[in-house]
Amino acid sequence: MPSPKHDLKLFYLKENMAQSYLGFRDILAFNSNPSTDLDVAVRSIPILGENPDVDSGTVPETVWEIGGMYVFPTAASVCTIVSSSTDDITTSGTGAWQVLIEGLDSNYKEILEVVALDGTNNVVSVNSYFRVNAFRVVYSGTAKYNVGNITCTVDSKTVRYIAATESLDHTAVYTVAAGHTFFPINVSHSEERSNTSIVTISNKVYVPSTNTIYDSSERGISGTDSSNNGELSFPRIPEKADYYFEIAYASTTNIRVFTVARGLLVKNNFLPKILP
Repeated sequence: MPSPKHDLKLFYLKENMAQSYLGFRDILAFNSNPSTDLDVAVRSIPILGENPDVDSGTVPETVWEIGGMYVFPTAASVCTIVSSSTDDITTSGTGAWQVLIEGLDSNYKEILEVVALDGTNNVVSVNSYFRVNAFRVVYSGTAKYNVGNITCTVDSKTVRYIAATESLDHTAVYTVAAGHTFFPINVSHSEERSNTSIVTISNKVYVPSTNTIYDSSERGISGTDSSNNGELSFPRIPEKADYYFEIAYASTTNIRVFTVARGLLVKNNFLPKILP
């Protein structure tokens, strides 16, 4: 992984891409198919994570709502989706009717689909997923949100989870699609417990081509404070790499932890057009 202190070209690239993206000009002109975001040369990607209950005796834990450690699928499979409430059912329920899955297939190519819910009965996706990057409610009944907890399982592993009433998952895990590079722009963490509670969080990158995990230095936050990482640990993340956040230390019990990250996903064939 390149050093964030010396890769000046990447610093220039990130700053200028961010400014251009916010104006929806220049870079986005390379959209070859306006009907789908998957063909846009540069996209802004949010990564939202929450772990509602971290204890000193259970760390490390991933920043996601289920708690414990996130386990990546080892094979692509259909996504099995189910709610804990019978109200989350298409056309007749007051809760969620349909969810959107955004992920990657076995070749790390981007795929997405909308799946109709059937309450507490399992439904399965048409596509097979190796990674799921986002999972959210896109259509609902009169409640305007999911009444129950909705889980998405791939390869017998829970990979995404929408808590009741939240309408989207909060999982600080993201995998870079084939043919793309991810440029983190900002990462911030916060925690809620007491003025004396302390947690430390590290972000990690797993690169399958070298079977290597890169681990950043841990960042500590205390009480109700937040940490905004001005100097990012990884200036760029290559295709097919897993990018995720872990809680390494907790000083006490029942700490709620939040992570908000943002970055730009850039097609590799577009990079020469914007590198200085």
